Amino acid sequence: MVRKGLLVGFLLLYFLGTGRSQEPFDLLVRSELARLSASFDAVETLDAKTITLAEGRLMGSPGTLLIAKTQQGRWARMLVSQARQKLEGDKSLPILLVDKFATCMDGEERALTQTGKEVRLFSGFRFSLDLGQVVPAGVPADFVILAEGKGLKIQKEKGSELWIAKQEVVAPKGVKPAAIDVSKPFGPHWFAGHYRLFDDGRRMGRMEIEADKDGNLSGSLFSDKDNKRYDLFGKVAMPNHTAQFTVRFPRSEQFFQAWIFTADGSALVGTTRFGERETGFYATRIKD
Repeated sequence: MVRKGLLVGFLLLYFLGTGRSQEPFDLLVRSELARLSASFDAVETLDAKTITLAEGRLMGSPGTLLIAKTQQGRWARMLVSQARQKLEGDKSLPILLVDKFATCMDGEERALTQTGKEVRLFSGFRFSLDLGQVVPAGVPADFVILAEGKGLKIQKEKGSELWIAKQEVVAPKGVKPAAIDVSKPFGPHWFAGHYRLFDDGRRMGRMEIEADKDGNLSGSLFSDKDNKRYDLFGKVAMPNHTAQFTVRFPRSEQFFQAWIFTADGSALVGTTRFGERETGFYATRIKD
């Protein structure tokens, strides 16, 4: 108990920052991509001029927004731009820079199967959004980069679909949790909300927690490591500024013992156990 108390005290002193709000690109969930595709232009090829003219149409994000449906029927999103790769001396080559991409998981709104950023694609490169990487001939790809004049163009592959935004796109607002009214009595409902999780300085993610009047907790953890969603469940304990909850993974579970800041509910801090390893964690409330 002394060791746990020291650990919690250290974490309170180490507590760093505030929650990170989601960017517009991250708010384009699976159903939103399907909806937006109906108002986008379906394309077979995209030349450098078309890509450049469409830059910035996702408000709040640089680059050109593309929506794709992959060889395996998954929805995906990309922000791309034209660039050049410097070589030796004064030489350079045109590249397509994939600033960000994300491929949605089947049957899930926000969980992802693949993500990446700052991918440099040269002429002749074939890219699979299902695998999240450049692939050789013989492996299904969603698009290929081809030379055209002094620039590059994107050519979609047979079996995939590709759309480009033809006007400004405003990303939907994130799901905003109810704010805590600190003038009202403290209670289990204070645990409800969205949090940015920092687990032992090794793992990060987004927790979304709901609490009923009896103090039962439920929700989800969206892991930064694999971008998948995992179920969360637990209960507010005694005293009622503490809670115990579990995140269930496919082959294991992770247990959390948490204390909430009673002044404003801005953070959770405590210990976590994964298998035989016990460490510390903290989570800052996100105000989407």
